[in-house]
Amino acid sequence: LGMRVSEATSVKVENIDFERSVVSVIGKGGLYREIPLENDFKGYLERLTENMNKHERLVKTDAKTVSDNCKVIADKVGVKNWTGTHGFRHTYARNEVNRLMTIDEKQMFERCIENYANGKRFDYGIKKHENELYNSMKSKMDRVHKNLGHGKNRFDLALRYMR
Repeated sequence: LGMRVSEATSVKVENIDFERSVVSVIGKGGLYREIPLENDFKGYLERLTENMNKHERLVKTDAKTVSDNCKVIADKVGVKNWTGTHGFRHTYARNEVNRLMTIDEKQMFERCIENYANGKRFDYGIKKHENELYNSMKSKMDRVHKNLGHGKNRFDLALRYMR
């Protein structure tokens, strides 16, 4: 879902609203946010939590243990450039861009990211007839950012997370 490991390890059954299809978390800086649940994962969570107490945590360990164990596994399988569990959020963001955006939107996204990487405005060179495609692409980019807890118009983070 794009959560930080510390967020994921603190989720309790009561934080999941199956009717609204969201998980509520307190994230970085103590900020509250709701993360949407896709139907296939929602079904998995319903089955997982059906016999659990509402105050029970879904993950029965802490963030440091998860991070430490991921490092051990990375070493065992020969991952040379392990940078930590935060990389899972980057993978989530790239997968969401691929899942949500059409081919045309992805092409527009790459064009805009390239603009930004080269010191230009994100929307540099967008023609009037491309506005609808641009707006559609940007709303999907902002949706991924929202799920990550980043907020809108974070072109700097789009360059780092979604490319």
